[in-house]
Amino acid sequence: MGAQDPAAGGDIAAGRNLFQRSCTACHGGNAKGGRGPDLTSGQWRWGASDAEILRNILTGIPNSEMPAFPLAAREGKQIVAYLRSLGSTPSEEASKGDPAAGRALFFGPGGCSRCHMFRGQGGRLGPDLSLPAGGRRPVNLRQAILHPDESLRRNYETIEVRLNNGQLLRGVKKNEDTFSIQMMDEKEQLHMLLKRDVKQIDRPRKSLMPAAQPTAVELENVLAFLTKGGPAAPAEWQPSADFNLSFSRLRNAASEPQNWLTYWEIIKARTIGG
Repeated sequence: MGAQDPAAGGDIAAGRNLFQRSCTACHGGNAKGGRGPDLTSGQWRWGASDAEILRNILTGIPNSEMPAFPLAAREGKQIVAYLRSLGSTPSEEASKGDPAAGRALFFGPGGCSRCHMFRGQGGRLGPDLSLPAGGRRPVNLRQAILHPDESLRRNYETIEVRLNNGQLLRGVKKNEDTFSIQMMDEKEQLHMLLKRDVKQIDRPRKSLMPAAQPTAVELENVLAFLTKGGPAAPAEWQPSADFNLSFSRLRNAASEPQNWLTYWEIIKARTIGG
């Protein structure tokens, strides 16, 4: 193992001091938990990438006891560096699987690509996994595959919406405010709903992803593919089934104001408060 970058070491030390000052009341002096969760276990329910952890520190986690902290972004990154230093090293986590076999499983019988994107290919219902390990550490990704209900990520929480006409929409929540909610259903259709048109909203703490039961070899192969990357499975591009935005629809966009067909439609709606 090579010598540690002095700058990284300085960030870790600064992050430790910031953590002791701001975070120990909930997460304990050793970050192993108290009122808040253990931050050394590798279980990051609200996002495990550096960017997601930083966001949770700076902006808080909605509908939880985690508040926003008025820190500079640099300070937040130092806390992230400190938290990273508490876990196992990448060499301890690296999968010894076969990336090529993992790719074949991901795009084939494993069915992962039905919901997850990898380098432009796949579904949109689950998180994009194009970054190494999907932006997560391998230990977190392994946990998410085996126990998806414990690893729901922000903007991918399961939601069930029953409209006033009785229709039930099931999918993932993308955004929500006081008056509206936006979701993607299981067919990857986006719905922008006013809450006055909604009869009931349920938020089951259960992932849309079924608990996988891969063999040990299959799991390591998929992890190797997502961790080490590699070219996506070649395939000819095919338009989505809902790709029906014709010139005629654009020209007559005023006849369907509920659909924002162009960037201009979005600007217009925001300008008039639509």
